[in-house]
Amino acid sequence: SALSVFRLTMSSTDEGIVIAWPSQPGIYYDLWRTSNLAEGFSELATGLPAAFSGDVTTYLDTTATDKGPYFYRVTPR
Repeated sequence: SALSVFRLTMSSTDEGIVIAWPSQPGIYYDLWRTSNLAEGFSELATGLPAAFSGDVTTYLDTTATDKGPYFYRVTPR
C-alpha cells in the first residue's frame, strides 16, 4: 500500500532497549545491531516471528545496557 510506512521505534527500559516494528503474520524477521555505522551490522536475533495479535512485533535487547549509541536494522525472511 502506498500509505504503509515501515517505522522502527525504540524505547529504553531498565532491562535494555525495546525495539518495535510493523509486522505481517506468517513472516519471520532478523534483527541486526551496530554501535558504529562505519563498521556494519551484526546479527542480534534471527527467525523472530511476527506478533500473534496486532501488527507490531517487539524485541527486548537485554545486551544494550550502556549508553550506546545503538543502531538497529530489521529484515524479513
